[in-house]
Amino acid sequence: MGEFCNNYEGENTYIISETSSNYVYFENEEIALKQSLFDSILKSMDTYFKHTQVKSIYDLKVDIRLEDGFLIEEINGDILNKKECPFTLSTKDEYFFKNTVDYLIEDDLHISSDEIELHIDFLH
Repeated sequence: MGEFCNNYEGENTYIISETSSNYVYFENEEIALKQSLFDSILKSMDTYFKHTQVKSIYDLKVDIRLEDGFLIEEINGDILNKKECPFTLSTKDEYFFKNTVDYLIEDDLHISSDEIELHIDFLH
C-alpha cells in the first residue's frame, strides 16, 4: 500500500504512496493509509479518463465499492483496481471520496458526475 519512512530527524513518520504522494501521520497511521489507498484509486481513474477512448463519455459506468475487505474500482465492467482495505470506512470517508471523484470527473471530462452512472459504496 505504501512505503513507511522517517524524516531526517526521525520525528515524524510518513507514507509514500504508489503515486509518490507523501502522507504524514503523527498519532493516527490509519488515516494516512486510507488517504494513500484513496490516492491510488483516484490516480487510476484520472489515468483512465485521460487516456481511454469511450464511445460517449455519457456511457461511462463507474463503480467504486468495498467488498470482502477490498476496495474495488470498476469502470464500464472492467475491474481496474482491487486493493486490500483492512480499515473500516465511514460515511465521512465515502462522502470525502465521492466529492473528490465529482471534482475529478468535472476536471477530466468537463461534465457533471450526475451525467454518468456513478456508484460509490463503502458501507453496503
